[in-house]
Amino acid sequence: MTQKESEIEQDLIDIELSNNFNSNLKIMRNKRELSQNKLGDLTNISGPAIAMYEKNRFPSIEKLTKLSNSLNISIHALATGEKLIFNFTDGHFGRSMLLADRLLPLDEHKILITLMEAIIKNN
Repeated sequence: MTQKESEIEQDLIDIELSNNFNSNLKIMRNKRELSQNKLGDLTNISGPAIAMYEKNRFPSIEKLTKLSNSLNISIHALATGEKLIFNFTDGHFGRSMLLADRLLPLDEHKILITLMEAIIKNN
């Protein structure tokens, strides 16, 4: 696991997100005080592409991962507005879950969320 992947332990941002990826991207970019071009430089995605994502487009999972890493927010929160907040007693398991959040395709996130909810409920 790289340093960047381990930085997001929880989505402890003090800002309300929407249930819309496009809005959340703009909200988080502004929260991090980044211009579209600066975020583009950090992610190797063009500034105009960032603008399109903020308007009405959805990036590939590879680009979504880059945006998530650069904005220091989970893919799940960026895409859905639902922040990942948990308290696992096993730090390795928690990091594994967050890594899975980054690597799983969006259509498989429901499985991950169900698993996390079951573990939290039983802890």
